[in-house]
Amino acid sequence: MRFSDEIVDDVRSNSNIVDIIGEHVNLKKNGNNYIGLCPFHNEKTPSFSVNEPKQFFYCFGCQKGGSVFTFLMEYEHMTFQESVRYLADRAGMIIPETEMTDEEKKISSIRERIREINHKAVNYYHYCLNKDPDKRGYNYLKDRGVTDETIKSFGLGYSMVTRNGIYNYLKKQGFDDEAIKASGLVTFDGNGAYDKFFNRVMFPILDYRGKTIGFGGRVMGDGKPKYLNSPETPIFSKRKNLFGMYQARSSKRQGFILCEGYMDVISLHQAGFDNAVASLGTAFTEEQAMILKGRRDDPTIYLAYDSDTAGVNAALKAIDICNSVGLVTRVISMKPYKDPDEFIKNEGAEAYEKRIINSEDSIKFRIHVLEDSYNLNEPMEKTKFINIACTYLVGLDGIARDEYEKWLEREYDVSGHEIHKKVVKGGEEAERLHSYAEVKKASDDDRKRVNDKAKEGPVVQEKMLLSWVSNHPTIWKKVREYINIDDFTEGLTRQIAEIFERQISENGELNFGELIDSFDDVSIHGEISSIISQPVYQGGEDGEEPNLEDAKRALVDIVRKIKLSSINRALSGSSGNGKPDYNQLGVEKAKASKIVIPLEYTDIK
Repeated sequence: MRFSDEIVDDVRSNSNIVDIIGEHVNLKKNGNNYIGLCPFHNEKTPSFSVNEPKQFFYCFGCQKGGSVFTFLMEYEHMTFQESVRYLADRAGMIIPETEMTDEEKKISSIRERIREINHKAVNYYHYCLNKDPDKRGYNYLKDRGVTDETIKSFGLGYSMVTRNGIYNYLKKQGFDDEAIKASGLVTFDGNGAYDKFFNRVMFPILDYRGKTIGFGGRVMGDGKPKYLNSPETPIFSKRKNLFGMYQARSSKRQGFILCEGYMDVISLHQAGFDNAVASLGTAFTEEQAMILKGRRDDPTIYLAYDSDTAGVNAALKAIDICNSVGLVTRVISMKPYKDPDEFIKNEGAEAYEKRIINSEDSIKFRIHVLEDSYNLNEPMEKTKFINIACTYLVGLDGIARDEYEKWLEREYDVSGHEIHKKVVKGGEEAERLHSYAEVKKASDDDRKRVNDKAKEGPVVQEKMLLSWVSNHPTIWKKVREYINIDDFTEGLTRQIAEIFERQISENGELNFGELIDSFDDVSIHGEISSIISQPVYQGGEDGEEPNLEDAKRALVDIVRKIKLSSINRALSGSSGNGKPDYNQLGVEKAKASKIVIPLEYTDIK
């Protein structure tokens, strides 16, 4: 949906970026900024900063940045139009819609019709659950111990045995074949249209707003596949969503319980464990891990995977993914039962609570899984096992490593001294490899910086000037006495300078949210945020008054270099302004060497 600049400005001004991001990231006040762990990459030390006065965010680690709209587009995978509407709804604003391009109309129309179809489909499947004469789906759920209240709260339904029930229903509701096909609920071929889901219990998959974006279906009987998900659509991606996340996001319980299946989540929620979620019929993904990371202050993920071999292997992979994004993992034992659903039915909620309390940390779990591959009664086998187990302790901090070494000694009756020697040796080897990798990376980075500097040249100075203006807008008019917009190289810096010029001449101040949102390409929002977030040299020590003379010299040096670069481009004929006027350019070059900018303390404080 295309909205006017005035509407976007109104929505932006009614949406405090700290409040919005603070719902997903644990932010702490730090001067004028708020800082936290970046939700877009793994880090242990916060490098993610939200600037409240300027209303933008920037990560000094991964260089992502932008406005409040950018954050929702990157984090919640919204379009720009969806982020505007979401924030407007959140602020209680009613916004009119303006004319869209043909392409925007087509994209928006398809996405909106898919949402409408999914909404209708939820009602249809729920109706079929209760009206099916044989009560196949309803009886299955009741046999699994699902209450009517849970059926209603999760919107569970049933797709009839007929092969075109949902298709005929949607046609009667006025939807055309293009929209029905795009929804993924119906398959079309040369012989006609066929429902993708039939004779299945239906599980609606919700987004962050509680809107249905897809479905999972469990077949009744022995049909294959046992579970079937909606295909990828313009509003649904299996990799970027979790079943039960909408309900779990408001849970008061600590951390998340990560399951394999729909019924596991439903059984756990019904038993009071409303922080349970599940991946959607595919292997757990890094995108799903980042969603979990951003939804809780407590980074603990309790893995409640099936107790069979496949479940154990899936748990090991999930541990790696969770650890890679900074989540802490513990494993809940289901034995002697297969999964959480079976456990709850046989032992109840209180027993499951104890299993959570007694859950095993991921290192001990890994070692116990490893143990199953070795005969510890054989000396050589046990030696191999201990050697590998010790590698799991490499890289831990001193206290944690000592505790795990003691545990290994007790658990497997092995010399603590020998365990410590193996761990230290492994650490030295890892450090050697790490040091080599760091040196190589530093060398590569240095080479890249030199190459980038040679390529950029004047662009570096232009970015520095724009950083100055971002921090001290009053210097813009003084700087403009000596350089023109045309003195900037063509590209991003000139576009930013043009927007600064317009904003200051029209409003007397800068609007950084509008600046960022002026660029449709979200991939460059980080670069813009980097420019406007950089501190500038002012002289003086911390807590002292800025040194005015040092500041003048630093700023004059930047302005002079920008002007001289512009003149040199003109002299070489590369500026695109026709044949150079050597006399005029010579005069300008002489003036550039005498630039004096009348800064005052009020300009740089």
